[in-house]
Amino acid sequence: MGKRISRKHDTQKPPKSEYTKLVNIDKDINNGLHSAPGTFVEQLLGNQSNILPSIKYVNVGPFKVNGHIQALESLKQIMSVVKTKYPDLYGRLAHNGMHVPKNIAGKKSKSLHSWGIAIDITIDGIEDVKWNEMSFYGLALMAPIFHDHGWYWGGAFRDQETEKGSGVYWTNEDAMHFEVSKEKLLEWHNAGLLGPVSTRRPEAKIPESTRPTSTSSSSHHRSMFDWLQRGDKGPKVVRLQEALKSHGHNLKSDGNFGGKTEAALIKYQRQCGLPANGIVGPKTAAYLLFF
Repeated sequence: MGKRISRKHDTQKPPKSEYTKLVNIDKDINNGLHSAPGTFVEQLLGNQSNILPSIKYVNVGPFKVNGHIQALESLKQIMSVVKTKYPDLYGRLAHNGMHVPKNIAGKKSKSLHSWGIAIDITIDGIEDVKWNEMSFYGLALMAPIFHDHGWYWGGAFRDQETEKGSGVYWTNEDAMHFEVSKEKLLEWHNAGLLGPVSTRRPEAKIPESTRPTSTSSSSHHRSMFDWLQRGDKGPKVVRLQEALKSHGHNLKSDGNFGGKTEAALIKYQRQCGLPANGIVGPKTAAYLLFF
């Protein structure tokens, strides 16, 4: 890291409670997670017009907000935990926007707000001023909860180079900002939960020797059918056949993934708008279990 300088910022309003007092930030809070670049997000979700059908206005607990439906469902879960652990803080929460098409401050690249997968949270009606390298106490309390649900905290954004190649850096801290991490977006993409652009992206045919085994507790819904294809046998194939039968396909539940099972699966994939490859990957599994 080169030279580091301070960055001009607005004056922070005085606190109204202990939750809006300023505290130091744990810079390691985002360990294991990464901020998703806008170019990456656009590959998964498409441009801003592509995601409009997925933008909903939903009550997530302490407030209503416009956002991407999958991010909103996750935010509901986060707020439920906040309500249980910090009920007084929960009642003080509001927001300053979630689905807000705009660029990142000082840059030409799109903010994740443009896809409705980031939110700015206020406490006691006060915004946490960015770039002062401090955080409201209440935001710091919630940061580990967001992390547990796969969200990246702007309070610990990496320092930003003042000009490309200058070797001079300043803080990029934005503690009121939380966004869905790259890892969580990939998990949702693999499960087919991100909408029409993501759904159209193909599932790869993975050789038997390299098929993944799910170890994530959050991926439990994918463990039943992951990476099944013609020639497979066993109880997972039986469960696949039972699932296809529940969707109106005439099959025997014999545990043999043969031509009839493959044909029924391809027909089901076409009905759902999935890649009709006769392979059960994470997206097809998600549809079989959830839709």
